[in-house]
Formats: sequence, structure tokens, C-alpha cells
Amino acid sequence: ARLPGLCASPGECQQSYCYVDPMNCSTASYPTSYFPQLGLQYSYLTCGDSDSQEDFVKQIRTQLTGQTFRFAYPASSRPWHYEQDDGWTGSVASFFQQLSTTAGFQTVQKTVSQASLSLFASPWDACVHDVQMQLIDFCISVVMETD
Repeated sequence: ARLPGLCASPGECQQSYCYVDPMNCSTASYPTSYFPQLGLQYSYLTCGDSDSQEDFVKQIRTQLTGQTFRFAYPASSRPWHYEQDDGWTGSVASFFQQLSTTAGFQTVQKTVSQASLSLFASPWDACVHDVQMQLIDFCISVVMETD
């Protein structure tokens, strides 16, 4: 199936994919955002093409494996990330730990810099500023854009 005008990149439209019933399909399949009300999933492998999502994950894993990244949590924010028993826990903290293990990269936890905290009222803004200033690589949190 090819849906002209709905492809994120030219190469994406060149791959064949089929809509499948995930209950009766043993190959990798993914939910479609084109027809969410139908509960459809699509698969590249079922139609004999490569699985671009798996290829993408492999490419990312290859690039991340062995790398070391500096990160900070802006502040405690239950249930997402919070300090407990000399470490950080919560759903976002656990996800990031699992991601680093699965992708094979190392992490070094930092704190948000005092310089950035002195410039911004919000520790989230200060944390993002630390990324901009290349003091850390990631500011780990659940965030949303506000005015």
C-alpha cells in the first residue's frame, strides 16, 4: 500500500506494506495513525519488504552503543522522576535507565547548573538551558510547551 502525500520521506513511500490483523500475524507490525478508529496495524515484513522501524532501531543502537551521555533531572516530579533511597526512580527515570541498557550507552548524571538556575525561575527552563550551553546532553523529564 502506498498513500501519496502521506509519506514522511521519499524513501518511505518506496517500501511495500500491508495492513494486518495483529492477532493472526507473527511478523512485526505497528499501529497505523491513518485509521486509528479501525485498530489496524501495518507490516513491512508481511509484504516482503524490510522492516524500516527495526532497521531504524538497529541504526540508532549502532550509533549509541558505547557512547556516554550527561543528563540531569530538573527537579523531583512524582510519579515521573523523583529521588528515593539515594537514587532517582519513577516511570521516566525507569524508562531512561532501560533505554540506556537496551541501546548500550552509558550515562553520567549531573545536576542542573547553578548558573542556569540563577537565570530562570523554573528548574525545567534551567535544565533545557544547560542542554543549550552543552553542559549536559539530555534534560530528562515530562515536558510540554507553554506560552
